[in-house]
Amino acid sequence: MTSSASEIRVQDIDHYGIVIGIIFQWKKIVLRSVIQEEMLKSGMTYSRQSAACPNYLSFENAEKLAMAEAPTVGDRIQGGSVE
Repeated sequence: MTSSASEIRVQDIDHYGIVIGIIFQWKKIVLRSVIQEEMLKSGMTYSRQSAACPNYLSFENAEKLAMAEAPTVGDRIQGGSVE
């Protein structure tokens, strides 16, 4: 049986009281994936980036990729309609 674990690193708390953090999924001590990056690539979330974030560039690139492929939830909200 292989062991895996998840880790949440809290970065901030926004003005609504929502925890802003990075979620890591580890498998055998090697970082397997960063869940936020996958969510950004698919357009399921948006990022509130900080240069202090260890994955800043990866998140920025993932978000740009998603925006190029299809409108994100954030784009629909800013445009005034949520489908």
